[in-house]
Amino acid sequence: MSKIIKKIINPDKNKTGSQVVISVKEDDIHIAINQSSGISQIYLTYNQLCSLSRAINAAIDSHYQEYSNCMTKEKTSKIYIDDPIDW
Repeated sequence: MSKIIKKIINPDKNKTGSQVVISVKEDDIHIAINQSSGISQIYLTYNQLCSLSRAINAAIDSHYQEYSNCMTKEKTSKIYIDDPIDW
């Protein structure tokens, strides 16, 4: 069974936005990133994807530890099911 995941990465500061498409079919994972400079493609197995995920998480954690004091936090709010707000 094949599954396709699409995600838009919004522009941030001086970086342009991009589109990410991930195609998963058993042990064949294809990642395509469409940026203004062209399309980058990566072909991975599930184990390689897990290794990449750990590397990305380590980079995020390292960046957060170093710059967390000066970063603008993402604003979130709690939504309650019984809240009378119009959806």
